[in-house]
Amino acid sequence: MRYTSTHAGVEPITMQQVKNHLRVTWEEEDALIYSLLVAAREYVEKATSQAVIPQEVIAYYREMPYQEGYLDLPLSNAVSISSIKYLDGSGAQITLALSEYYLTVGQPSRVYFNNGVSGTLERLDSVEIIYTAGFGPFPYKEFPQAIKAAILIMTADLYENREAQSNQKFEQNMTVDRLLNQNRELGL
Repeated sequence: MRYTSTHAGVEPITMQQVKNHLRVTWEEEDALIYSLLVAAREYVEKATSQAVIPQEVIAYYREMPYQEGYLDLPLSNAVSISSIKYLDGSGAQITLALSEYYLTVGQPSRVYFNNGVSGTLERLDSVEIIYTAGFGPFPYKEFPQAIKAAILIMTADLYENREAQSNQKFEQNMTVDRLLNQNRELGL
């Protein structure tokens, strides 16, 4: 499964919050600090398999479940599904009605199908699910403080260590790992 996502460009932490955390009062490095904030948020999304900021996600799958079943969405914290489309055995695109599936939110976010769908065309992108996910104001889940802290710490770490590290060993930030572990989606 692969996916793409687009968001409104509003980060979960303001530049002022980041600059206060870094104890930076000047504006000359705002562009750098913002890019590090984005990189830290993207890392957190990949590490936890969660959409951190509200965004539209388009997920592609090879096939639909053949019997009653489900598909795990690539980024958790799903709020709503816009559409589910698939290619049938002849290559015709079919859009599922809302009555044919339902969404479970949380970790993991899943789409359950009321009936199996047979005859999906064998392609990497034969199934397309478009959904909205992320933390934020209602109807989104509240933004966890542990994730906020991890993003701030990681941004600070990136800012302090922005030069080449060829003469020293790079260490994983254990504080970030501990904060994210409580929000990671664990497989069984």
